[in-house]
Amino acid sequence: FGSYNYTRIAGAMIIGSIEEFVYSDITDLSPLQSIKKVDYSLIISQNPNLEFIAPLSINEVGSQLAVIENPKLTTLEGLENITSLPFGLFLFGNDELSNVSQLGSLTEMGSLVLINCPLLPNLAFLSNINSLESININSCNSLTNLDGLSNLRSLVGDYPQLEISRNISLKNLSGL
Repeated sequence: FGSYNYTRIAGAMIIGSIEEFVYSDITDLSPLQSIKKVDYSLIISQNPNLEFIAPLSINEVGSQLAVIENPKLTTLEGLENITSLPFGLFLFGNDELSNVSQLGSLTEMGSLVLINCPLLPNLAFLSNINSLESININSCNSLTNLDGLSNLRSLVGDYPQLEISRNISLKNLSGL
C-alpha cells in the first residue's frame, strides 16, 4: 500500500487476524500510513506484539472500529481525526490500553462496547456523544466514573441495551 500511496480501502481493513486463536506477528503499521479512509470496518485484532498504531492516520471509518486482543497496545494515536463510527466502537481484551483520548473527536457512534480493558481510566473521549444504540462496559477495572457519558441523552435503535458490570473501581453510575 505504501509504495502505491493508496489512500482508501473500499471495504474492511483487517490488521491482524479475526480467526479465533490465530495471532499475527505484525509490529509495524508504517506501510499503511497513506490510508486515510476505510469504507467499512477498521479491525485491529490479535496482534500480540503490536505496541503502536501511530503510523496510521485514518480520517474516516464508514462502519465500526474494533480493537481486539492487542495486549501491548497502550494508545490509539493515529485515529485522532475520526468523528463518526456509525456501527460502533469495540475495544476488547487490550491489557495495556490506557489512553483512548485520541478518539475525543467522535460526535456520532452506534454501539459502545468496552470489555476487559483493565487500564482504561475514564470515558472522557465520549464527551461529544449524545446518543448511542447500546452500551456494554464490562471488566474495565481502572474505570472510576462514567463522567464521559454526561452528554448522553438517549439509547436509540431497535434493541437499545445498557450493561455496566464487573468494573471493580466503579463506585457509582454518576455521569449517566
